[in-house]
Amino acid sequence: MKDGFIKVAAVTPVIRLADTVYNTRAVIDAIDEAAGNGARLIVFPELVLTGYTCGDLFSQDTLLEGAEKGLKRIRKHMKEADMDVAVFVGLPLRVEGKLYNVAALIHKGEIIAIIPKSHLPAHAEFYEARHFTPGTWGTESDDYVELLGDDPAFGTGYVFDLSATIPGLMVGVELCEDAWVPDAPDIDMALAGATVIVNLSASNEIVGKDSYRRDLIKGISARTVSGYIYACAGSGESTQDLVFAGHSMICENGQVLAEAPLFSNGIIYADLDIGRLCHERRRMTTFTSSRLRGGYDRAKAVRMDDFELKAAPTTLNRRFDPRPFVPSGEAEREQRCEQILGIQSRGLSARLGHTGLQTAVVGVSGGLDSTLAL
Repeated sequence: MKDGFIKVAAVTPVIRLADTVYNTRAVIDAIDEAAGNGARLIVFPELVLTGYTCGDLFSQDTLLEGAEKGLKRIRKHMKEADMDVAVFVGLPLRVEGKLYNVAALIHKGEIIAIIPKSHLPAHAEFYEARHFTPGTWGTESDDYVELLGDDPAFGTGYVFDLSATIPGLMVGVELCEDAWVPDAPDIDMALAGATVIVNLSASNEIVGKDSYRRDLIKGISARTVSGYIYACAGSGESTQDLVFAGHSMICENGQVLAEAPLFSNGIIYADLDIGRLCHERRRMTTFTSSRLRGGYDRAKAVRMDDFELKAAPTTLNRRFDPRPFVPSGEAEREQRCEQILGIQSRGLSARLGHTGLQTAVVGVSGGLDSTLAL
């Protein structure tokens, strides 16, 4: 991380439905590529190790065991390569006799945490509640599970505090539908300090949904003043009921920094400005005051500092517009000029109205009022 920036990646690999061996290989190859390009946070889609559209195959032990073996291979590969990156991988996982749709956080060959999906859609074309148990949001319990020889934390609401080595970096996790509900987990995670939120998603494509999805993710990043890494499922899923377009995005405080074209697969990168996000939150006096609404103390996210990313220089590929207040497109530029003229002329009109004057003298001094009047 250099000068407050950190490079992140959202990955949409080509998968084969229920082929955990192939999918694991695709995930490992993508981790190598993203890490080689300097990404420190790498996010994969929901249920990427099996595919999202496995249906009743989720009740088969062979599939679930294959996903766990895939997770073990990823952990081993990262350990052998000594990768100082945080990777978020989606898979189905059995815990105490229940099946969860989870995100696994892996760092340097260790499974740090397992985060189950909180909100399972059971409407329209979605059937997740048929297969999975929802995670319980808002608990502050110290739940840990034994998994592949590790004892990762298990639960929702975790915020991973990496600020000891990378100032301001705190990461929260949600899965697909979690971001679409009225009282989304990202609100509590942001209020608990998360400056970056990752979302492992399998959002299907219908006409017009890409625009809605883009506005949603932009709006979340703006409302929470955060960086938002959204990795969406793509090719390889069943097309019996759904089609997935791999619409991954990386946003920062209401701005889209990177966006994958529809019906594409691969990796998108962005350089998140953590320093700017922290500055904006300090500047907004209403950000922390919203923790209490009407005297109701909202559930607080649980901070974890069990691992750390070492600070390292970031090779910036982010473009900074040398003329940020002048739109490059002609149509947008004309609209902006009309807006400016409308705002300023309305202000001048109100000022003249308050004076009660019937006439005005137009000067050529170059002052603002004279210029606008002229």
